[in-house]
Amino acid sequence: MKVALDNYQMKAINSKGKNTLVVAAPGSGKTTVIINRVNHLIEERKVKVGNIIVITFTRAAAENMKSRYKNIFKKDIAPFFGTFHGLFYKILLREGFDIKIIDGGKGHGIVKSVLGKYFDDVNDDKSLKSKFESAALAPYKRKFNRNVTMINDIIEENLNMLSNLEKNKEFSSIDEISHPFSLIVAKILELYPEKVDDDCDELRYELYDLGYALGKWIYLIDALDDLKDDLNTNNFNPYNVLFNSNSLSFDELILSCINEIDFYISNCLVNCSDFLKIIPFKKHYSIIDNVINLGIINKYYEILNKIPAIENNKINTSS
Repeated sequence: MKVALDNYQMKAINSKGKNTLVVAAPGSGKTTVIINRVNHLIEERKVKVGNIIVITFTRAAAENMKSRYKNIFKKDIAPFFGTFHGLFYKILLREGFDIKIIDGGKGHGIVKSVLGKYFDDVNDDKSLKSKFESAALAPYKRKFNRNVTMINDIIEENLNMLSNLEKNKEFSSIDEISHPFSLIVAKILELYPEKVDDDCDELRYELYDLGYALGKWIYLIDALDDLKDDLNTNNFNPYNVLFNSNSLSFDELILSCINEIDFYISNCLVNCSDFLKIIPFKKHYSIIDNVINLGIINKYYEILNKIPAIENNKINTSS
């Protein structure tokens, strides 16, 4: 599958520097740059496959990158794609250490137990985020295969990441704080355990993109819906952290930042609609289209209509 690359991506891929830093927003094509960089090093710079190490945070991300590299460039072998743990495990084995890894059957049992508890937790939580996860994870609960283990890892790692960000308030943008939940939804859709029409790697990547945009919208819309209550109860809210350094009241805060919030939420809506158009849904397309192009927009309007300050000040939103 040929991938169109822009000038900035090509510059990163062909860089001759010892170190190259790529800074880009989630979903902008960093993984595409990395796998093309790997191919460039092997094919053009004649670097040996065994001398390349690609490190990422999760096994799922590593497997995804390795699969994309092999499929796009038609390779039978690939460099090491893995986590720090995976790399160090291989080093320890090579140095003669006897490392015991939990039996696969026991691991599945533990994961199934944890996932069951997670279902109980999300069913007790009435937020939009939890309602979506409960519905989206139902197929995994019915069909317990290797993807369940991956999804459980992804959920656990990213919920921990999100919890730490929210607890320590160590984030500087909406993109950064919404990323963990966006990634959870993206991987839930990408790794959906049932076969779908015209199933292939490219389709799974498109499901990932749709899921990322949808997950980001869910996180941001939940935060907007909860903003007033969170201010009153002194609970965490990303908009309060990012836009309320002067301890404004709810009405003052919403008037000062609604245009920026609207930009991000509207961008998610547009991305969801665009990604939906390129995914060849053959069953229930009209229902899915209705949910994406009408349902989530109506939900946004419903929340905006509950904020008198917006109506009273005639603020225009881009939706």
